[in-house]
Order: sequence, then C-alpha cells, then structure tokens
Amino acid sequence: MKAIARFSMTLVAVLMSAILASEAQRTTTHTDETSNNTSACATPTASYVGTTSCSANFPGANDDASAGTDRNTGANTVVFDAVPNNVADFTHDNVDIHKLIYNGFGVAPDTGKVFANMVLWHEGPPFSYAPKSPGPQNQVNNHFSIGYASDDTNQVSAQLAYMQRLKIDGIVANPPGPLPPSLTQHANNLKVNDAMLKWKTAADGTSGFLYSVMTDQVMWKQTETCGGSTPDCVEKLMICSLDYMNTATTSTFTCAFNGTTFNGGGFFADSHYWKVSGRPVMSYFLDESKFFSGCVNCAVYNDNQTGTTCSGSADCWQKIYGGIAHHVNAFSTVPIVINRDQFNHLPTALNGGSFRWFNPTTSQTNHDLSGYDTWLTTAFSTTLPVALAGGLGKVDHAQSPFDVGDHIIMDATCGKTFLASMAEPAVKGFGTSHPLQAVEITTWDDYDEGTEMETGIDNCVSSFSASLTGTTLSWTIGFNSPGDESTIDHYAIFYSTDGSTGENLTELADVAVNNTGSYSYTLPTTLPSTTVIYVKAVGKPLLQNHMTAGVICTVCGSTVTLRPSTFSSPNGIYQNPGNVFDNNLITFANPLGSGSISTEIWSGFGTVSGTITAINLKVSSAYTVDSSFFDSVGVAYSTDGGSTWTAVYDVGFGTASSRGQQTDVVSLPVGTNLSTLQVDAFINGGPPSVNQQVYEIWIEVTR
Repeated sequence: MKAIARFSMTLVAVLMSAILASEAQRTTTHTDETSNNTSACATPTASYVGTTSCSANFPGANDDASAGTDRNTGANTVVFDAVPNNVADFTHDNVDIHKLIYNGFGVAPDTGKVFANMVLWHEGPPFSYAPKSPGPQNQVNNHFSIGYASDDTNQVSAQLAYMQRLKIDGIVANPPGPLPPSLTQHANNLKVNDAMLKWKTAADGTSGFLYSVMTDQVMWKQTETCGGSTPDCVEKLMICSLDYMNTATTSTFTCAFNGTTFNGGGFFADSHYWKVSGRPVMSYFLDESKFFSGCVNCAVYNDNQTGTTCSGSADCWQKIYGGIAHHVNAFSTVPIVINRDQFNHLPTALNGGSFRWFNPTTSQTNHDLSGYDTWLTTAFSTTLPVALAGGLGKVDHAQSPFDVGDHIIMDATCGKTFLASMAEPAVKGFGTSHPLQAVEITTWDDYDEGTEMETGIDNCVSSFSASLTGTTLSWTIGFNSPGDESTIDHYAIFYSTDGSTGENLTELADVAVNNTGSYSYTLPTTLPSTTVIYVKAVGKPLLQNHMTAGVICTVCGSTVTLRPSTFSSPNGIYQNPGNVFDNNLITFANPLGSGSISTEIWSGFGTVSGTITAINLKVSSAYTVDSSFFDSVGVAYSTDGGSTWTAVYDVGFGTASSRGQQTDVVSLPVGTNLSTLQVDAFINGGPPSVNQQVYEIWIEVTR
C-alpha cells in the first residue's frame, strides 16, 4: 500500500496517596512478566501469548551504511525491535490504551474505538522497487521478511488475541479489494484477500472485535488485464469489490468488471464490521496522481450510465467517484466512504469524512503535529459522519523498497511520539462532551516503512534496580535521552510464593509514578519469611515493560501467635479454664472432681492473613497417672469442628506415668482452617493419683 509515506535522581519517599491499591492480588510468574508477549516472533515465551505461526524473528532494519544512499547519518532512530520484548497490555498490566486519548474515551456512553491498521501483505504483493541494499531483510518479493505470513490462520489468531489483550477494539485492514476469491487475480493478491477473509472469520468468532476495510490501487494493478490503464476498468473493479462486500455470502451478484456471477462476501451486514449510525465505514487510500494523467476524453463507466468521459487525473477520479456514489446509493444500507487526510476531496454524494495518515519528512524531529492539528480542527467542526484520527509511533524508510525519496523518517523518541499523537485529539478539544469516533494506529505491521507497532516501542530505560534495607524497598529508574518517566504508567511490586526460587509471583501493590525516578515502599509483615521481591516498571500501552533483578528479603515475614478465646466443658469442669490463654506459663487449669471423665475444649483461635508457610500447635502441660487400669490423661485436637480427633498424647490405662511441665509441638498443615480448630484436654480418674495441669495452649503461624 503505502507508496506514499506517509538525570540525576534524588531519593524521595513515596507519599501514601501515591500508592495505588491493587484491586486484587494477581498471581503470575516471573517468566510471564519478563518474556516476549507479542505475536511477532517465532517462539513467544509468555504463556498467555497463544499459538503463533512465526518462522523467525524479524531481524531488524538499520539506518546505517547498509541503507545505502538513504542513510540518515547520525539519526537517533529507535524504530525497530529486532527481538520483540515484553509490552504493556491491558489484560496483564491493567493499562488501557483508550486512556491515551482522553479520560472517558471508549467508556459508555462514549463509543470511541481504537483500531490498528493492518496491511496484510507480508509474503504478499510484489513491487517493481529494488531493495536499496539487499540483506536479510529483503527476501520476499522485495519486502522485508518479517518471519510470518499474513494469511496464516494461526498468525491471525495470535495477532487478534494480542490486540484483545491490549484492549484494541478492531482493525482497519488493507486488502486489494477485497475481491471474490474466484476472480482471476495475481497469486499474491489472492493471498492478501485471503488474509482479509481470515480476519473476518476470526473477528466473527469473538464477542465484539471489529474490522473495517481500507482499499488501494493494488486492487486493479494486479487483477486480470485491467492494469489501471483506463478509468472505466478501474471503476468497474471498484464497484465489483463494493458489491462483493455488500452481498450476503448466501446470495450472488454480477461483477461489473467481467460480467461473472459470484457469491457475496457478507462484509457490510456483518455484526463485526465497524459501523457508524448503522452504516459500514470503508476507507480509500489511493495515489490518484499516478493514474489517468494522460487521459483525453477517456471513457468512464459511471455506474453503467453511458456517455461520460474524462480528461486528466483529477477529472477522471471525480467522475469515477460519482459513478461509485450513484451505485452504492442503491444499497439497502449505504456505506460511509472516507478519504485520506482530506474532508472535502470526495464529491459530496460520496463524501463521508476522513481518516488521518502520517506525513513524515527528512527531519526526524518533525512529528507532523502541525498538519495533524489542522486535520483535528476540521474534524472537530465537521458535520460529516466520520472522523478517524491517527496515532503512530515511528517511521523509517532507510531500507524501504518504496520509491519515496531519501531520508524519510520520524523518530520514535523513546515512545513519546506515540503518546503525543494519541493524546493530540484531547489537546484540540475532543473529550466526553465532544467525543471522537475512533483512532487508528498507523500501522500495526508495516515493517517496510518502520511504522510497525506489533513489537511495541523501546522507552529507553537505561537503568532500573531495587534494594532492601530491612523491610524498606527502594528502587530507582533512569533513561537514555529523550526517554523519561512519562512513558511509565505505574510500578508493580511482586513477591515470590515459592521462597528464594522467585518464579511464582503474587502482585503486592501498584505504585504511582512520582516523576523523580526514586521510590521507597515499606513491605508488610504478612509476606512469607523467605521471599524474592521484584519491581516492574509497567510502560504505557504498547511501550516496553522492565523488571528489576530480584532482591531477597531476609527479614520479611513474621510469626503470629493465636490463643484460644473460648472454652466449654461438655463432660466436666476444669478449674480456672481461662488460664490456658492468659499468656502465662505459671498459671494453669486442672480438673476438679474424682472418678469421672473431666474434659475441657478450647477453641476460637481466629485466622491469619497473608501467605502462611508453617502452623505449629503448642500445648504446655504436666500430668500424673497411677497404675489403675481405668485412669488416663490426654490432649487431642480437631480441625473439623470436633468430628474427628488426633491425640497429642494419651497415657495411663494401667501404666503409672508422670511428667513435669513440658511443651508439645504439633505441626499442622499450612492449609488448616484455624477458625475451626479445637483442643481437648481430658482426664479419667481423680486426684491425687491422676491429675493434669494445662498451662497454656497456643498456635504459632509463620507467614
């Protein structure tokens, strides 16, 4: 498609108000928090990425000597991530790409959408351009070989799942048409149109993912014998494509291009096709000036209305558009057609609005905001039905096969270009009181121009480390210029649940950015006694995440003592039963009575929060038992409310025995429900020959 290119830090304690409470303690793994989580690679290592068909990682492009005459000497082009990285997304990092536009964008009743532009042509259409400096990048039809094919079902599924994790609402896809698959086309056109059908099928299998079509001149340049030489041929093919999209898959239409009957594609009526006010939206990205400049009284199809001719490119295109407007006006639902960058280019009968594209220059610092502001100002006041804004991260034609001139570039500025373009609609007045319909990220996958966002953007973190002093966690972050903390959304603190292994993690807290680069946080005493602490710098959506090395907390965790709070005597009475929970190993409870079973049950230990690593039941007692066959003493416990009992000790029954004060320790499973725990001390017989003192009962919980 796009032949037109488009510190030093001081330690500052974090105020409590800057600490963002986590909505829930999220469990994850260190591998998932640090490994590649994009769809643009051979072997994504984050477990939640899903199936991908990639055969190799994109090798990257260089703005160096290998770029030949198009080299931009000295340019700071942070544009390609040769090996994709861990990128901030909504599902895993709770960063919402809609918030980059304005607060409330996409939140009901605001219906704003974020779309990703897809070119769908990898391993696709060939061009006549020669690679500027042949290398590993230029291997497939003079395109960059990026490691996957756009029409692979698994790759489509992986990309869609990745976009959903980012909370992207849909795609604006660029097929050459689309056209009926059985229409004679170049083999690569068939592959690109097939990719469009696979995206349609994939979107239809979701709960709300949308798609829209952006078409261009490849539609007629590589289809049968049209070649773009005559206006009537081009219009017929464009009308054939529109009829294909408008006709249900169970119905047929006659293609204006060759008179053949085809089944419809079922696009416009599809519930997953993007519509505004119930009307499907499609985009025209056409390099009009390259066609019909030599026309003198050339025939125009004019929707099969005879007698129309045109002279010159501008005249021919306006009359082609007039014929298209006449044709689609007969559709049961008339589509909205929008044009690149201009709100007044299409004839009134067809003009439905505009979408914004990027216009880079030879100055890497020119981010085209002036031109974008002009477009946004018009969009703010237009009465046309659709304004599709544009956000972009970077452009680099250093090794592009497109013939666009030398040094066409727009630097990523460590992610700030993307953030600025996404936020610009709010600068020009858009908000919930004057909503914006949609923003299109340009582009998702055009590696040829260096505009791809699929691998995310490096936000130029130069240093990121954490340290522990006691339970005080501190961390600092630094950036290579022009990067700064505006590219960080928040910091997430994790602790390990598998001791010093540090792989299985639980998120402890989110901490807001304070723009100083230095932070401190007091760890709670509820952490496990051995734990590894990590801090994650969560980037803004589609920007790179970073994780500190783990630091082991040697003083984390604590031992919590629980004592019984209630007692009962179902079979007898103990003297001073409350003494067993007065935290005094001198006082004690002992049974009254003689010749009967005397028992006391203590309970009401309560519960403990945090990650429990050990539970020990402790009973301090003493006893005396004579040799009577009927005399015995014992202590038992129940973890199920008294249904079953397990003995701590049970002595007597004909054997004389005595023991001074001693503490018995019973290790309980870490999953024990402490709220149902009961401890029973019992005696069968009477003093002085049989006696028992229970000094103290308690539980020690290590966490």
